Amino acid sequence: MDNFTLDMLATTGGMAVVAAALVQASKQFLDVNPKWMALCWSLALNALYVLVLATERTAAVYVTAALNVPFVAVAASGAYEYGIKALQNKLDQRRETKTQGNSETGDGESE
Repeated sequence: MDNFTLDMLATTGGMAVVAAALVQASKQFLDVNPKWMALCWSLALNALYVLVLATERTAAVYVTAALNVPFVAVAASGAYEYGIKALQNKLDQRRETKTQGNSETGDGESE
């Protein structure tokens, strides 16, 4: 029974995991923005898939690989960093603004 195959790495999720690992490893040696590294690794992995792992070379394979590049890049660079974390920061800022507004109103009433 095969628990791990090369076909698994050819999926979007598999490529994202490999690209994320490569980005983390590359950060140690290169002083480049991680977003650009993720895009480059994503492009390289998708090109590798088309050239080596794809069993047929049709327009559908090329289009799918091209459309897969941004998805893998976003996942590898950290969707958490740019999606969820940004939303959490906005919510925290709103809470701070409300807290400051309430404390200012409270201070004015006590004087």
